[in-house]
Amino acid sequence: MKHFSTKTHHLKRKDYDLSDVQEAIAPFEDTLLAQLPSKEEIIARARQRRLKKHIGSSALLLCMALSGYIYWLNPVYQTQYLSTELGQNQRVDLADGSRIQLNTSTQIIVNYRLRSKEIRLQQGEATFTVKHYPWQFLRPLERRFVVTSGNMQVEDIGTVFNVQQYSPQHSKVTVLQGHVRVSLLDRPDLPALDLYAPQSAEQIHQQLTYRLDTDIEVETAWHSGNIQFKALPLSQAITEFQRYQPLNVKFNDYASQNIRISGRFKVDNADQFMQLLPQITTVQTYKDQTGQWIVKAK
Repeated sequence: MKHFSTKTHHLKRKDYDLSDVQEAIAPFEDTLLAQLPSKEEIIARARQRRLKKHIGSSALLLCMALSGYIYWLNPVYQTQYLSTELGQNQRVDLADGSRIQLNTSTQIIVNYRLRSKEIRLQQGEATFTVKHYPWQFLRPLERRFVVTSGNMQVEDIGTVFNVQQYSPQHSKVTVLQGHVRVSLLDRPDLPALDLYAPQSAEQIHQQLTYRLDTDIEVETAWHSGNIQFKALPLSQAITEFQRYQPLNVKFNDYASQNIRISGRFKVDNADQFMQLLPQITTVQTYKDQTGQWIVKAK
């Protein structure tokens, strides 16, 4: 039997010292050094990095401060104009789900701000149904809903309410559901008045009075195209009809002006109302040659 012998070859690792490395890269030394930045360049780049970091931090702080300032200013970013003609009744849905129903000859300006919706009733009458978050804990995040009519300001707390402006010095608010807070713009010394349904408040010049119990049916009859009176003087009833259509009436005596009227009538049929008066009151009515209605006691 033959035996084979094997030889083990041990490879010796060659040891290199620093001089060998320097000798190997010597031909490339100038090229390598040319690729390296100088001391001045290294310092300049470090300064640029620190400056960029400082500018970035300052810009972030400036943006935060500017955003906070703009939020505090509460600027108007959108304005909406709403109006109705004589005898017209219109419902308008706002983007957030709130609703405004405008009565006859009404003009409204809606200012959308970052933190609030501010509505100015220029003239007429409107009912406001305000949309709120369903969760109570989110209510503080809602934008304020404020209606101004003349000198009276009404802030919604969670409600449906009606505002009517008789003149720039005379306005009325009626709470149909929920709660509002009423104040006078030129009387900051007076505390705000909290109203709950079915309470109402009336502003005449710099005075604010309120009623604990208001007839909601009378206040909202116009929603369905009606007028409702409860023991209202005839002269005031005629004035209500004149809000919806032209109606020329002359009273021949003082007594007929103060006859009390009750009932529910269509707003668009004033002539029918005038013809009905002799049947339900103690006055006589007729039209003269000019088309004017004459009212006198029987």
